[in-house]
Amino acid sequence: MRVTLVGFMGCGKSTVAALLARRLGWRLVEMDELILSNSGEESIEDIFQKRGEGYFRDLECACLNSLSKEDKLVVSAGGGVVMRPENLDALKAGGGKVVYLETGFEEVKKRLGDGRGRPLFQDVKQAENLYIFRVPLYKRFCDVKVKSEDKTPEQVAQEIQVWLAQAGK
Repeated sequence: MRVTLVGFMGCGKSTVAALLARRLGWRLVEMDELILSNSGEESIEDIFQKRGEGYFRDLECACLNSLSKEDKLVVSAGGGVVMRPENLDALKAGGGKVVYLETGFEEVKKRLGDGRGRPLFQDVKQAENLYIFRVPLYKRFCDVKVKSEDKTPEQVAQEIQVWLAQAGK
């Protein structure tokens, strides 16, 4: 089995994924790091500035497909993974499970501060519109929704681990 965490930027995917991977004894894949290693760029921001979001999404799709047959893997996906319907096939391939970390936009703003290093969070109003657009997609993509607001990352990881055990991990 493979589990992928999805949700808007700042919801805690990277932190929770690392904790969950440790708890399960599974390998952790940080999608942004995998994309960077395949792009030759220094940062996600560089990819967006030099090549555009479309190129980034192409790399993201290719990376997801490369992981689709792997087992015992926790993936921290980028916030925009839901922007391409074909990504759902890669996420669910081989019995993969998708967990949506739900966090309200006000909490996201608090966590991200000035949005440094987050190309899609430079304009807060535009980011809020993107959040409103993506939330229904996260809900449609996921097998389970876990609220990450008002919980520690450890509590969120534990909740996911319990769900995986009940789902037949």
